[in-house]
Amino acid sequence: MRILIAEDDLGSRVYMQHFLKCFGECDLTADGIETVDAFLMAWEEGEPYDLICLDIMMPKLDGLKVLKIIRDLEKKDRLKKISRQPSL
Repeated sequence: MRILIAEDDLGSRVYMQHFLKCFGECDLTADGIETVDAFLMAWEEGEPYDLICLDIMMPKLDGLKVLKIIRDLEKKDRLKKISRQPSL
């Protein structure tokens, strides 16, 4: 499982990585722009993330804006519903 952790607080990033690493490979980002870039890079490489944990209040782009961008990219690329990142 590929996991992306988007969190600007270093302590929270480390804690989440420690907690989630037993479930799969974790990549870390510290702001919204990095998160969108990581999502795009993973998708272009053919290895999209299975789980994206988004902090709501991040620098540059907040988690809600990042989620909207991801959803818009998924619609644009006409991704199958099953391959979309799930929303809670």
